[in-house]
Amino acid sequence: MDVLRSCSLNFRKWLHNPRYWIVIAVLVVFTRNTAAAFREVSVLSDRMFSPWLLPFLLIDRYTLFCLALSLIILFCDAPFLDLLQPYALQRIGRRRWLLGQFCYVFFCSLAVVLFLWLCMLCVCAGRIEWVKDWGPCLKMLAHDNPFWGAFAQEIILQQDAMTVFLRTILMSCGVASLIGMLLLYLNLHLRREVGAFIVSGISVIDFVLYSYFDSTPELFWISPISWMNPWQYVGDDQSTWKVRFGIVLALLGTLGALSIRKLLRCHIETAPEL
Repeated sequence: MDVLRSCSLNFRKWLHNPRYWIVIAVLVVFTRNTAAAFREVSVLSDRMFSPWLLPFLLIDRYTLFCLALSLIILFCDAPFLDLLQPYALQRIGRRRWLLGQFCYVFFCSLAVVLFLWLCMLCVCAGRIEWVKDWGPCLKMLAHDNPFWGAFAQEIILQQDAMTVFLRTILMSCGVASLIGMLLLYLNLHLRREVGAFIVSGISVIDFVLYSYFDSTPELFWISPISWMNPWQYVGDDQSTWKVRFGIVLALLGTLGALSIRKLLRCHIETAPEL
């Protein structure tokens, strides 16, 4: 319970800090732009969507870039040491307090990913039918939209909708948590401005690769942001997804262990809230 209480302290900051509301507004704007195009296609074709639309939001590089920067804004002050946290540290101990920060990073990442999905559902309200497959509108696009090409043929026509949706949720939540954990670890060693700059550089790599090296898909292994894009798993037998998800889990475990080791040895200094 102490771990969850430590986690909940960070969520309470959302009520009075405009930084979190700015992130929410940015995510709503970018999600609406993509979801509105889907709704328009549904209306024109008079066909309904299934609710499993999140993978189609994350194939857009601009949305991925916006999501990554939003996560950096959310986690840039990790491990979230403000003037109240030393009291929590004294009450529950450093190890359990840091586990609470890990929980916050995970739950916050999950909340952001689910928020994107709910935004799409809200924009497409009235054009959604709750079925287990992709729905008639996406199947139509798979046949008629040349832009999607292999993605449409392989994902929509051959793979189960709920499986792809759950894989997207897991990978997106894992990579989002990885961004938060990396910021937490770097901020324990460096000034948080430096940590934010390093993680921002890693996030920008995906956009740069897409803009200038799109013909070399092997390079997309470099940036974990690319791993959230379902388009990266077209043409494999799910082994690529499993390998990358395993790497994400291994990195999360390593960063968590290193962060605990560092926190147990370092002097705690509070910082003003951003």
